[in-house]
Order: sequence, then structure tokens, then C-alpha cells
Amino acid sequence: AEGDESVTTTVNGGVIHFKGEVVNAACAIDSESMNQTVELGQVRSSRLAKAGDLSSAVGFNIKLNDCDTNVSSNAAVAFLGTTVTSNDDTLALQSSAAGSAQNVGIQILDR
Repeated sequence: AEGDESVTTTVNGGVIHFKGEVVNAACAIDSESMNQTVELGQVRSSRLAKAGDLSSAVGFNIKLNDCDTNVSSNAAVAFLGTTVTSNDDTLALQSSAAGSAQNVGIQILDR
């Protein structure tokens, strides 16, 4: 019958590169948790009029996979960046756009 035959053809030349890495890590970040954008929405400037004022919390998750059983219950994530002068727990906003908010930062809390 037509189409039932299998023909093998060998072609010489070409290169296939395999790339990977073996790591000793306690966990892996799930691919859906990488490169997230957390939409904070709009906040009225009057709501952030003085130091310590807060907007509404916006939740997000970071899913970890393949965690080592010795560390899975104590796994932690760290966020690094420039902090505001008055609070080392608040990441500073960095924008050079005209009219950008000043003296405002983002707190990342474990809920």
C-alpha cells in the first residue's frame, strides 16, 4: 500500500549542540513563576502622602519545584535592590521619567 514503506536516508554533516548544567540547588523555580509582572494598579498620591503610608497589598506567588526534603519547609526567597533611605525593607522605585513618584517604594511581605 502506498505510504506504508519506511525509507531511511543518512545525511552526513551538520552539528547538534546540547547545552545544560548540573547544579547543586535545594529547589528550582517553576517556569511559570519566572519573569513575572505584578500589576500594582494605580494608587492616589494622597494615599501615600507621608512616610509609612501604605497602599493595598497585591499578592503574587513563587512556586518552587523539586525541593530537597531537608530544606523544603524552610525555603526562602530574597529580593535584592536599592532600598529607600528610611527603610531597608522597602525597595526603591527607579524611574527617570518626568513626573515619576518620589520617595515611594515597594515592600515585599510574606503573607
